[in-house]
Amino acid sequence: MNSQAEARNADCLLPKRVGRCRASFRRYYYDSEEKKCKMFTYGGCRGNGNRFLTEENCRKECMQDN
Repeated sequence: MNSQAEARNADCLLPKRVGRCRASFRRYYYDSEEKKCKMFTYGGCRGNGNRFLTEENCRKECMQDN
């Protein structure tokens, strides 16, 4: 897959995981197919490493400098 070579952090290649709990936290994940960070609602538990507090943090971890 070409997106693997383009992501800085292997966690960025993981699928978005909303989590099983019922909280409602605004978080960001890297969409490796569209090659951009997107907002999602995180439930608060059982997520994965492809979850960032801000869009800026997501970009720093997952997107190549151009």
